[in-house]
Amino acid sequence: CLRTAAMDNVGPLEVFSRAKADASAIFAQLLEVLDKVTNFYQQSIEYDENSEPVVHTVMPVGTRDQREEALGLRNKAALIQEAVARNYMKVVFIGRTSAGKSTTINAMLHARILPSGSGHTTNCFCLINGTKESQPYLIAPGSAERRPISAVEQLANALSDSDRLMPDSLVDLYWPTENCHLLENDVVLIDSPGLDISQDTDGWIDKHCTDADVFVLVSNFESSLSRTEVRFFQRVLDKISKPNIFVLYNRWDTYDEEENGGKDVPGQHRRAAEDFLVNELHLHGSDLLPSRVFFVSAKESLQRRLGRTAAPTPIMDTRYTQFQNFESNFEECISKSALATRFSKHVLAAEEMCEEVDTSLAQVTTRLAVAVETVKETIAAQADALQRLETKWNEVACRASEVVMKTRDEAYNLIVQALTAEADSSLKRVIEGFSDQAFAQGKLDDYKQLLEECINSQLNLTLNTCFCAAASAVHKERLEKLVAVIQEALPQSALSKQAARGTYEATLRINCASLMPEFNPDIGFEFSLGLNRFAPQLAERVSSLKVTNPQNWPALTRSSEERQRAVLEVMHLSFVVANNPIVVAFSLPLYWFFKRHFKLCFAAAGIYAGIYCFEYLQFSMSNQEDAYKSKYLEQLRTHLLNHCQWSAGNTAQGIQNSLNATNSDLVAAAASRTTALKREISECEDKLSLLNSAIAAASLFRDSVREIAGAFSAFTRKYISPSTQD
Repeated sequence: CLRTAAMDNVGPLEVFSRAKADASAIFAQLLEVLDKVTNFYQQSIEYDENSEPVVHTVMPVGTRDQREEALGLRNKAALIQEAVARNYMKVVFIGRTSAGKSTTINAMLHARILPSGSGHTTNCFCLINGTKESQPYLIAPGSAERRPISAVEQLANALSDSDRLMPDSLVDLYWPTENCHLLENDVVLIDSPGLDISQDTDGWIDKHCTDADVFVLVSNFESSLSRTEVRFFQRVLDKISKPNIFVLYNRWDTYDEEENGGKDVPGQHRRAAEDFLVNELHLHGSDLLPSRVFFVSAKESLQRRLGRTAAPTPIMDTRYTQFQNFESNFEECISKSALATRFSKHVLAAEEMCEEVDTSLAQVTTRLAVAVETVKETIAAQADALQRLETKWNEVACRASEVVMKTRDEAYNLIVQALTAEADSSLKRVIEGFSDQAFAQGKLDDYKQLLEECINSQLNLTLNTCFCAAASAVHKERLEKLVAVIQEALPQSALSKQAARGTYEATLRINCASLMPEFNPDIGFEFSLGLNRFAPQLAERVSSLKVTNPQNWPALTRSSEERQRAVLEVMHLSFVVANNPIVVAFSLPLYWFFKRHFKLCFAAAGIYAGIYCFEYLQFSMSNQEDAYKSKYLEQLRTHLLNHCQWSAGNTAQGIQNSLNATNSDLVAAAASRTTALKREISECEDKLSLLNSAIAAASLFRDSVREIAGAFSAFTRKYISPSTQD
């Protein structure tokens, strides 16, 4: 910036102030952007993954590492900003006792601030800071109390008898900047006690000198540089890579060339300084010595600036010019050094932070772009599902209703078929396998009760199992068919999947006593060729014949005993025959045959009687029990099948009602799905807008970071690069 400063007529010290202001402004911009990026990374965007079913996922803009990294960079930038705001150019004055260090500082500040005099005067370190306040003050170490500036005479003066501090202590003095050009431009000066009063120079360096931009070695012209100064700066060199050192040979006003016999004392001092700076410390080349070694009189300069010199002589003017040259070179050197040391590492760190943030934002942009594509795919999939649902639903709903309407008949037929087959096999097996002594003892009621209990215990289990299995199978088959139809338009319905796993509960209970409460069969002997065997068939055939006078029929009663029923049927037949001329005409040939072949008729009658006797002799109790069970089986089967058909009808209706309810639920699910798809598409579009906004924000942040990085590069070219050129 010195080149720019020269063009702008800006002094070297003002360059540092301007650089500080520019750096603070750029760091403020960087901190503002990092705050926004950190908050940006903390935000979350909820989006829909392209999966079935749709999964709502909360995606942070930045990953956990990126959020932590951004927060760390933000905190680092805040610390650097604070450091830049605190930056100042620090000058440490070093020398032996009574070399004139305090007087030199007073002369540079145009005021008598520090105690000075012959012999050991300054007892501790004094740091002179600038303040915008009009009244100067000081703060003693270990205290926050402001004290008058005059208190430095007691605290820092080696001749003081009270409140005197230790040599490594530091007193902060604050002097109004309006009265001092140096302090106004962020320069702080440190006065030190003599190097020869303490051996702990390493402690001094660590506490007060490691961040110094310039060291001013003040030496008495009457003595050359001693090993004390050399050892001190060798230790400084171990801790600071390349310190900037000025050598002031003070008290030049007491030098008299004639008294020294014309010796070249200044030349001797220059050679000693060259040997010190070039040969021992290896800090400068010989060409820089004229700008680093000066012969001055700090006392004369201070008095002249305080207006206490009446008539300066030419030699005094020469010495004052030397002091001014020192100040000019000092200001230029400290400005160069401070720009390089105070800002270079901070600017480099800031450029690295900008690069890291730019890389991180690029990664975030990539992640957001992937999320955008994911949401777009989700929107496309949902729009396709919505179109398919709206297009096919009417057709699917009609087919689903047909499935439900056909359910009852198909369920009834299948259940009745299964129960009939199971009842025929199980009922015959159970009844034929049953036997008990109660029948032989004539206890028919007990026998009937035991038979019913046996049938109930065995038949309930088998028929109920068959009934449940048939009902469940029918329900499952019809439900799967219904769901298959619905899923053509609603493939992702949670209700459809739940319905496909549904079952139908059905039970069948039988009670033989309630099915046949008045069972009382005729189990006496029955001739196989008897009239009662043929009467029912004959009555059935004749019942179709025309009856002339139905009012003259005898009353027929439905008796439980088949013998009486057969007799009544024969009487019925006789009545029909007597009143029907066709039958009478048909009977005449039979009468003629009997009259012509009566012997043959008697022979047939004898055979008929023999068969009757044989069957009667074979008839036993076992035959009676078999006849009882046979009649019970015949009647129970009829009643049981009627009961099964009734239960199958109710169950079939229940299955149809269940499917109808399921169909209603699926219709509601379809409507809900349509609404949900429209809502999800709208939400995804909103999230897509958020993602695009986030990408745009990340792009703006990247532009801002690159702009700030360019500002730091321009800062380096303007201030730091020119300053590092010798």
